[in-house]
Amino acid sequence: MSFFRSLISNRFHEAIIDNPFKPAFKNSSNLNARRLRWAMLDSPYASAHENPVVAILCVPFHREREWLFNTKEGHQCLMRKYFNLSRLFLIGNDPSLSEEVMCTRFTSFVNYGEFKTELRMVFDLYTPVNDQGLPVVVNILSYHQDIQVRCVLLVGADQGSECSIVDEQLAEGDIRRRLRFKSCPGQIQSEVLMKPEKDGDLAVADYEELRAQGIRLVVDKKALVDEFSASMVGGLSLVGKHLSTKDEPRVLCLGLGAGVIADFLRINLGFKVVGVEIDTEVISNADAYFEFEKSDNNVILNENAIDIIEEFASGSSNFSRKKQKMLRRIGFSEKFQVIILDINVVDKTAPFGVCSPPKEFISEKCLRQMFECLDDCGILIINVLSPNYVAYSDLIENVKSCYLKAYKSKSKDEKAFVMYALKSPKDLSGDSSFLEKLKELVPSSLMEGISEI
Repeated sequence: MSFFRSLISNRFHEAIIDNPFKPAFKNSSNLNARRLRWAMLDSPYASAHENPVVAILCVPFHREREWLFNTKEGHQCLMRKYFNLSRLFLIGNDPSLSEEVMCTRFTSFVNYGEFKTELRMVFDLYTPVNDQGLPVVVNILSYHQDIQVRCVLLVGADQGSECSIVDEQLAEGDIRRRLRFKSCPGQIQSEVLMKPEKDGDLAVADYEELRAQGIRLVVDKKALVDEFSASMVGGLSLVGKHLSTKDEPRVLCLGLGAGVIADFLRINLGFKVVGVEIDTEVISNADAYFEFEKSDNNVILNENAIDIIEEFASGSSNFSRKKQKMLRRIGFSEKFQVIILDINVVDKTAPFGVCSPPKEFISEKCLRQMFECLDDCGILIINVLSPNYVAYSDLIENVKSCYLKAYKSKSKDEKAFVMYALKSPKDLSGDSSFLEKLKELVPSSLMEGISEI
């Protein structure tokens, strides 16, 4: 077993073993099958000369068959999530003995003192040593420990890595419905708050009973539950005075996701929306699972966003008759007050497993074209998941060369934030009727945390 005492970049190993744990531990930990699967992956950046950082992650009960926990590719996604690790172990029940369960209630996990002792005995021979030749201390991780119930609603028909996954989770007293992609299951694409359709229905804590009784859950259209969406909308405070002068401001949403932001802006802030989404499955799921509403105030274009930007920048006279008719329906007139760029692509070298926006959108040419699509006081809002410092620097440099002011949201991670680019040098962020309405919908702390770059 000395072979495992050192690190080798990208080394993967898996095995099925007889369950070595005591009966009491089996019951309290849910590692209760007669056989267990364990797997090990060394970081692509691991070096035999470093002091390793090692962790063990227990596979959530009844999720043993999931791609994320049962394949090398899924293990690599988890390693990107915990990107500071040198080696990541997974341990769970043998997937071949696990039941296919679409709805799971998670029980409290084991006493951590006993847990660490038992697990270290299992993995002792596979734990690397530090520069003094001693086995390193192994960290114990818990995957989304706050989740009480998880129910899978959809796993897309596509058997490849790009299919959609829609699930609901009960955590901290809220039911949230989420959209993810199989290629990067650790990255939530869209998230909404769900509530019983009628007042007086069962409390959300009785999730299984809600489903058993067929009580319908609906999307809370007044809530933005993930911080990135709220930060994108909160950035409108930078042009609040300008938006106050528009009865029906116009927004171009590049990347629809589940339609959460597009619907929120239309329903709560009176925007007319042009959404662009190249993936027909994403559009279908937005309608089927996230109640994205087709109305007289929105148009969805199932096309490549780069092509749409070029068309809008060159003028609507170049549009097809069909497209002109669709845009006339919402009273479109040339320029947008807001453009939201929320498109990401899989990047296996990135800490998040994805990067946003794709590099073609941060070229000076594309940024200039989006500049032309905005009116004189417009704002470009960009969801940024930067794969590295070079990409981050290029984005900042190109945006600042095209736009007169640039800002960013407050963020715990400098590679993940929201950027705001303003076309006008004017201060449009003071008190206004639009700002008052915005403060009722978005936490003031997100707006106050915006800083100039």
